[in-house]
Amino acid sequence: MSSLLMLRILQPSGLALRPAGAVPSCVVAAVYPEQLEPTRGLRRRDARTRRRRTAGAAVAILCVIAVAAAVVSRLAQPAAEDPGAVASPVAASALDLGTRPPDRVIARIALLELHLPVDRNKVAFTLFRPVDAPDAVALEPDATWKHDIAPQEDRAGPSTAALDIAAPPKTIVYAPVDGTIMSVTPYVVAGRQAGYQVDISPEAQSDVVVRVRHIEGIPIDRRAGPVCEGAAGLDEPKVGEFVTAGVSCIGQVRDATSLTDVARPEIAKYVSGPGNHVHMEVVRVGS
Repeated sequence: MSSLLMLRILQPSGLALRPAGAVPSCVVAAVYPEQLEPTRGLRRRDARTRRRRTAGAAVAILCVIAVAAAVVSRLAQPAAEDPGAVASPVAASALDLGTRPPDRVIARIALLELHLPVDRNKVAFTLFRPVDAPDAVALEPDATWKHDIAPQEDRAGPSTAALDIAAPPKTIVYAPVDGTIMSVTPYVVAGRQAGYQVDISPEAQSDVVVRVRHIEGIPIDRRAGPVCEGAAGLDEPKVGEFVTAGVSCIGQVRDATSLTDVARPEIAKYVSGPGNHVHMEVVRVGS
């Protein structure tokens, strides 16, 4: 039998012989473009997500840098001067009680601090001036509060012995210090009564008295309870009463119009009208 015939007999039907050492080929199923689309979409979404996260992180970092720069700039700025005068000296209505003043020191001596005694928005001008009282103590004006100092002229006392704050009539006046009311007496100008004077012994310093003038009682029809600790009206503060700076009412600014023919206050040179104001000074009473 020929070799060719034997080979055909030994070869199974439908099989082809491979040369020795040949490596079987891998059969790979066909992949069509539409089958790749979901995978490409996922990759694109992942890329967009990464870009958004990167952009968000960059914006957050820039915000932090901007805030830090603003804080540093703010801390580096010097303290701004308080404008002091912000209102015109016009009359206040019976219903206009204003608000309590902020906790604001406008002058000091040694251990004692004088606080703003009227509504911040009622202040028209602040003037330090000398007085002819030998026991008057020089006040140290707060540098950040806008003020002026009147000329010394021929007065014997210190140039900053008194503090006048121009404000409309009926402006509520609060205690400028924490302390005890020592006396309430009529204040007379050229033979005419011009309200009353309140002397306060300050809690912080016992050898001085804080004197407040050009004020009068708060009438009952003003109903000052919302700003005067429940008191609808106030004839005048009571001797022995403890008062709190910027909280306890001691009166209201008196209208100085009735005194224009006999006296003109110093502060009238700086504001329009008769010079309505509240006056404060500190006098020494012991060693």
